[in-house]
Amino acid sequence: MNPERSAQDVLRCHICSTPVPPLFCDPCHTNLCKDCAGKHLLDESKEHKIVPIEQRWASSNYPKCPIHTTMQFEVFCEQCCVPICVQCTSYTDHRDHTFVEMLTKYNSQRLTIQRDLEELERSLYPRYQEIASEIPLQKAQLAKHSKRLTTALNIHGKALHREIDIMMQDMQSENDVLHSKHLATIDQEEENITYKIREISKLIQELRKLADSADIFLVSIYQSRIDDFKEIPKQPNIPFPMFCPEIISKEKLRIQFGSLSSPLITEEQGEIAEAPRLNSSSSTSSYELYNHLLEEPELIATFDTGYNPLYNVTCLTDEDIWTTGRNKVMKLYNLKGKMETAIHIKSGHWPMDITVTQSGDFVFTDRSEKTINIVKMSKIKRLIKTRGWSPLGVCCTSSDDLLVIMENDDMNQAKVVRFKGSTESQSIQWDDEGRRLFSSGGSTKYLCENRNFDICVFDRDAHAIIVVSADGKLRFRYIGPPMMSKDSFDPVGITTDNNGLIIAADNKNNRIHIIDSEGEDLLCISNNVQHPYGICLDSKDNLFVAEMDTRKVKKFRYYNSL
Repeated sequence: MNPERSAQDVLRCHICSTPVPPLFCDPCHTNLCKDCAGKHLLDESKEHKIVPIEQRWASSNYPKCPIHTTMQFEVFCEQCCVPICVQCTSYTDHRDHTFVEMLTKYNSQRLTIQRDLEELERSLYPRYQEIASEIPLQKAQLAKHSKRLTTALNIHGKALHREIDIMMQDMQSENDVLHSKHLATIDQEEENITYKIREISKLIQELRKLADSADIFLVSIYQSRIDDFKEIPKQPNIPFPMFCPEIISKEKLRIQFGSLSSPLITEEQGEIAEAPRLNSSSSTSSYELYNHLLEEPELIATFDTGYNPLYNVTCLTDEDIWTTGRNKVMKLYNLKGKMETAIHIKSGHWPMDITVTQSGDFVFTDRSEKTINIVKMSKIKRLIKTRGWSPLGVCCTSSDDLLVIMENDDMNQAKVVRFKGSTESQSIQWDDEGRRLFSSGGSTKYLCENRNFDICVFDRDAHAIIVVSADGKLRFRYIGPPMMSKDSFDPVGITTDNNGLIIAADNKNNRIHIIDSEGEDLLCISNNVQHPYGICLDSKDNLFVAEMDTRKVKKFRYYNSL
């Protein structure tokens, strides 16, 4: 049976569907009746070659049938999805199958190819490109998160080490107390024994003399003292303390330390699932605070002060900020950048540092006049005269004292002085071994009090933050993050927040460093910061940064939520 003439697939004109068309346009692969052939030739955009339908394969690129080598593939078997020749249609392998003319299949496939091409070019390929472009960002986010996770692990580990050190110190102190008590008991017993030995030695000498004596009187009045020494003292029984360590398995210790969650990577709307977080059953305050710090602190507000350059800022309220720069005017701004008050200084130098007392009075130091001054009702009043010493940084403590870092006139000594009112109540200058705590050399120095009453001094000459306890004992020195080269840390402004974190401005490196109360690095703010100088915090721990060269005050939020 010839499929070209079968009821299954009768050849038809591709234009008007007339059955059994006598003509064929070979270049266009189009069946044509006599009426449509003339219309077809009117299309001059293509080259045409009209041939009898029997010669339609003469110039077409139809493969030869491998079974009937003189025949070409002329039809397509829909069930077998293969092209076959006319003779193959009579084989049992294709019995009752549906056949489609190769040209029809060809045109249908071309439409499918065109649709696929359009979808790939218009939709799929651009989407894949978009996803590919996001991969470097995901890698960067992964690296950033891994680094943050490493920092969190180090913070937690060091906190546990500190707890162990504290426990060891407590036990050692307890051991020292017991040792002192037991040693005192042994010393007392030794003293008693030594006394008895001396008395026995003296008595032996006396008896030897009497034994050889011819003095009847002395011998006759002798009274025996042997009973005083017959009760031999017992050896002191000292109950030595013992250390009974608890056996802690590695598995138990690992559980107590914490674990890393391991979420599966899933795809949801083209995004990778949330990154793993550090979980801990025995978290520390520094670790908790670290988890609440924003990876990228948010810039909330900016306003221009007009100083050239701008140096210091301090909060009067959450809405009003005192500012100073290299001129003799101190300005009070609101957060919209509107100047509300201006105080003019009569001396020949701009303020070195500023602070606000608990009652809201404005205090500033004047290096050239060697004075600490207070502003009440817009009037400047000299509060303290520091003879022989130049006041630099100043801060008001929680007890409303003033802490002042100052250098002597020869600029070879520096000290921190606490004033109650105008009376000096404390001076901090030397460590326990008689060495200087603070460097000297004329550079600016700032200080603040932490919530644990530590005094934190930003020592620019030493390229360090020096932290001492309230009684002046050195706690630690911070010289910048580990990756920073020696002496590249450029400390200027310093403050502490409500959670005891120390915030420090690094002028030359365009950074704000945030460390905990033990000196461990938590966060570095570098985006949107240019040559920071003075810094301060409002009651909600929003950070205000005075940028020296841009003259701007910028307000940042660096906590997520607490």
